[in-house]
Formats: sequence, C-alpha cells, structure tokens
Amino acid sequence: MFQHWFANLPIKRKLFSLHLGILVVMSTISLTVILVLAVNLTSRTHNQATMDAIRVFYTNPNIIQSLQTEPNSAARTLEWLQAVPEVSSASLVIGDQLVSGFIKSGTAYQSATEDNFPFARATAMPLQDADPLITLYIVRDRWYTADVFMGASISIFFIVIGAFLLTLMSARIVKYSMINPIQHLIGTAVQVTSQEDFQVRATKYNDDEIGALVDRFNEMLVKIEARDHELQFEKHKSDRARQDAQKLAKETREANKRLEFEVHVRSKIETKLTDFQSYLNSIINSMPSALIALDAHLFVTLWNSKATQLSGTSLESALGYSVEEAFPFLEEYSKDIRQALIEQEHRLIEKVDYCDDTGKDYLLDLIVYPLDQTKGRGVVIRIDDVTEKYKLEEVIVQTEKMMSVGGLAAGMAHEINNPLSAIIQGIQNIERRLSVDLPQNKAAATAVDIDLEHMHQYLDQRRILHFLDNIRAAGQRAAHIVTNMLQFSRQTNRTLSVESMSDVVTQAIEIVSSEQFLSLGDTGSDLHILQNIQQSTEHVNCVRQEIEQVIINLMKNGAQAIEQRANTAEPGFQGQLQVRVNYDKHFCHIQVEDNGIGMDNEVKKRVFEPFYTTKDIGVGTGLGLSVSYFIITSHHNGSLEVSSNPGQGSVFSISLPLSKRS
Repeated sequence: MFQHWFANLPIKRKLFSLHLGILVVMSTISLTVILVLAVNLTSRTHNQATMDAIRVFYTNPNIIQSLQTEPNSAARTLEWLQAVPEVSSASLVIGDQLVSGFIKSGTAYQSATEDNFPFARATAMPLQDADPLITLYIVRDRWYTADVFMGASISIFFIVIGAFLLTLMSARIVKYSMINPIQHLIGTAVQVTSQEDFQVRATKYNDDEIGALVDRFNEMLVKIEARDHELQFEKHKSDRARQDAQKLAKETREANKRLEFEVHVRSKIETKLTDFQSYLNSIINSMPSALIALDAHLFVTLWNSKATQLSGTSLESALGYSVEEAFPFLEEYSKDIRQALIEQEHRLIEKVDYCDDTGKDYLLDLIVYPLDQTKGRGVVIRIDDVTEKYKLEEVIVQTEKMMSVGGLAAGMAHEINNPLSAIIQGIQNIERRLSVDLPQNKAAATAVDIDLEHMHQYLDQRRILHFLDNIRAAGQRAAHIVTNMLQFSRQTNRTLSVESMSDVVTQAIEIVSSEQFLSLGDTGSDLHILQNIQQSTEHVNCVRQEIEQVIINLMKNGAQAIEQRANTAEPGFQGQLQVRVNYDKHFCHIQVEDNGIGMDNEVKKRVFEPFYTTKDIGVGTGLGLSVSYFIITSHHNGSLEVSSNPGQGSVFSISLPLSKRS
C-alpha cells in the first residue's frame, strides 16, 4: 500500500521523502552515537562521583569512630557498598589486619580474606592517617562500564540495522517507482532505435513525471509510426516513381537517340539550308539591280547590296523601317507601290532620273510586282540602273545615224562636189575676169570703153566683191562639210601607228594656242589653258592626225561655250580650259573640261548627232562632235562621253585602249 502510494508520488516529492528518510536515519544514528558517548562519559563521571561519595561516607568521623571502637561494625559498614553496582569487591583494613570484606561473584557474595582479596586490582582509599591507619580497598566492577557500552552498542547496532533496512526498503521503493520505469523506458527506446520497431509501447507504471514522460514517449512513437507509415507510403511512391523514372529514362534515352539522329539530320539540313540561304543571299547581293522586298505595311524585309549602294542606307538601317525612311527617293512612287500591292499587278516606271549623294546621275527603271506567297502579302521592288543601257542605245542610234550619213555621204559626195566645184571655179573665174592686173581684162575693157578701176570702185561700193567672197567661203565650207561626211565612209586604208598620247595632246594644245579664238570676244579677257598631262611609257595605236583633230574640235567647242558664258557672266569671270591625260592598266584617259555655259539633258542626248548644233546658222555645221565621236569609237575602238550641267561647264572624256606590246 505504502509502496503504491509512494510510487504515484511526483518525483520531486519522492526525492523529498527519500531525502527526509535518509536525514531521519542519519539523525538517529548520530543521536545514538552521541548517546553512547554520553553514557560512557556519564558512567565514567558516575564512577568518580560514586568513589567520591564512598570517600565522603567512610571519612565521616562517626563512621571512623565506630570502626575504631567497634570493629564488628565494619561488616555492617561494607554492606552498604554491596548495593553499589560499580563496586565488585571491598575490604576494610585497619592497620595491617583485614577487618571485613566481600567479594562479588555474579550475584553472590563471599567473605574476603587476606588470600582471596584482589589487592592488586583494588583501589586503596585511606580513611584516616592516624594510627591505626584505616584503609578501604575497593575493586571496581570492570564489566559495569562494558555492559553499559555494550548495551548502547547493541542499541546502535539495531538502530543501524533498522536504518539499513529502511534505506534498503527506500532504495527498493525508489527502484520500483523511478529506476525500473526509467530503465524500461530506456530499453523501449533502445528497442525502437535498434529494431526500428515503432509499434512497441512503453509501459506506464506510475502517474508521476516518468509516467507523463512515458505518455509523451508513446505519443511520439505513435506519431513516428504514423510518420513511418507515411514515409513507407512515400517510399513506395518514390520506388514506383523511381521505376517510372527509370522507365521514362529508358524511353528518354531512346528518344534522345532518335532526337540525336533527328538533330544530326536537321543539322545537315540546316547546314544545307544555311548554305543555300547564303547562296541565295550571294545571288541577291550579286545582282546588278537593287532588290527591295516590302511587307503588307510597306516595311522593308529584304535589302540587297545594290540597294545599299544606290540609296546609301545600310541593311541594318533599312530592315524594319518603311520604304520612305529607308529610301526617300521612292516616296514619290509610293502610290504605284501601293497600287501594285492592292491590285496585285505589276508596275513599270521607266527612265527615272536619280542623283545620289555623290552627285552622280542615274537613269533607273522601277519594276514593282506583288510577292506570291501563302502567308501574308508583300511587294518587291527591282531597281535597274539603265544609264549605260540608254547610253549604249544612244551610241547605237548615233552609230546608225552616222553609218546612214556615211552611206549617204558616199552616194552624194560626187553629186555635191561637182556643183560645188563649178561654183568655186565660177567665183575664181569671175575674180580673174575682174582683176586689173590681167592684160586680157584691160584689153577687153578698152574695147568696150570701160574703166576697170572705176568698175572696181563701183563693185566695192555695192559690196559685190564681198558677196563673191561670201559665195566662195560658202562653197569652201560646203566642200569642207562634204569632206567630213566622206570620212564616215573611209574606214579602209588607214595605217595605225604607235603614238604617245602625251605628245599628241601637247601638239594639239600648241596648235589651238596659236589660233586667234583664245580672245573671248568683246569681254577683253583671255582664255587660259591648264594642262595636267601624265608622262608615261605606255602608247596607243592611233592615227595621230585624227586624234589631234578630235582634241582641237573639243577645245574649240569648249572655247565657244566659255565665250557664250563670258558674254552673260558677271565681271571678273575667268575662262579656263583644262586638259588632263592619265593612264590606268588598260586605257589612256583624256579629259577636256571647260567652265562654259554647259548643256542640259536634252542637248547631252543629241550632242553627238550629225548636223545637230546649238550655234547660229553659218557658225556651226553640227558635224564636229559627230565626226570626233566616230573617229574615237569606230576608228580607234575607244569611247567618248560627256558630262555637263547648265551654267557649270562640260567635261568630254576620251578612253583609248593601250597598245599591247610583245
């Protein structure tokens, strides 16, 4: 009952009770020891007091007197000592004679004699120093103190035994109530940790803190078991997931192999597509035409190199921008571009004049056509540089005209030369008939009574001789025209020689410099000729006289253009003719530049046509440039071009192929 009650106490109260019990036991033992020591001390003190009392009793004068007078009273006197437990034997000696005495043996007494009395152990107590000497011999009971000590020791022994038993019982109770539950709890924990068995439960012995700990431990095990079940479930799920993952990994590896193969194939395809795209880009960028692709909103989606060259806008600056922003020149034709996109029809815009940022003039053909594609709509603009094409057409037309003129000249040469010869010859005959120096004229005039000198005065006043000079000059000019016309048909029997163009041009400049036309009319200023002639060891196969004729014609035309500008220019205008000669790998280039009145586009197109001239009647025949053109292109396989702007002068450029030396 006590054990059950103690077991259910809280550990704090258990420990308090245990401490209290130990304190009680230790206190009891301590008190017992103290008591024994006190008894021992008390017995010792009592013995001394007893001896002092005996001394006092027997030293009483009455007792002394009684012993001296009545020796038989000594026995009665010693009977009192027999009642004293501390005295085991006593004897009374008066003088040297033992008067009376007793010896205690257990609980019996016997009379003491001289022979049996233990004087060696006795304590002599003199009662009187007078004679006779009375001495009391007392033998103390040696077992009395030992008995007292033994009794006390036995009491202490039993008390210690009781305390030990009490402690043992307390330890057993403590073991039952505290140690056993803790060891059981430890064993349960060891079983759980070693076997990982979360289904075991610790037994609750008591309702103390250990019992509460057991409850918490069991609750923890319940939660751990539930968590273990969850973990097992999750492990099962993870195993299944791992299996699924392995399966998926296997499928993934197979898919990766297929994908790797597909990637390899795709890489080859992409490489081929990239190469093909690069090939297409190279084709597009190598096109001599500008190619511009626009989406449905007219934003640039394709822009080749020719478009960059023509517009001055880079690919990066054009892509994604409107066509007007990328190429402002096309803003004028945005309506045609939109119509081509909306109506899905082609648009052709021919011979469009365009000048780039460098000032170079172009003739362009714009072809706008819708883009055929499955998704979305778009339009493509192709811009062709047809400048050279139209120049070539003009050259062909010019050549055809000159060939026709050459054929006409060949057929008409004799027909025209015959009347011209008659006219010139008739003028010459008239002048001879009117000469005063011929005797025949004087004889004829005298015969008819005419004064030749007066007749000359009359002809001079009436300007008849001037008219004759004009007729002769006109005939000679007509003969010169016919001669130039005949040169178109004279393509055979020409001997080409190797000439230095620097020398040929220098010779032509010297011829022109000696002419009188270097004075610019009424302006009073002179024409300055600037030379920039590169000396070279290269030569040209040519007819020297024909090349000189071409250079002279070009310089004369330049001088006439400068004179026209000088007549209308501001004061201080300085006329200049620049002649340049330079060489490249295959050609010799000759340029004759003037700062004259210049030409517009219409004049430039027709400047090399036969009989086309902008000069007044009687001043120009229209054959100088056409003949020069024919000499350069037909006779020397070169080229003659002109660039000019109104009011800015003109530049005539000649290119002649260099001689091939063996």
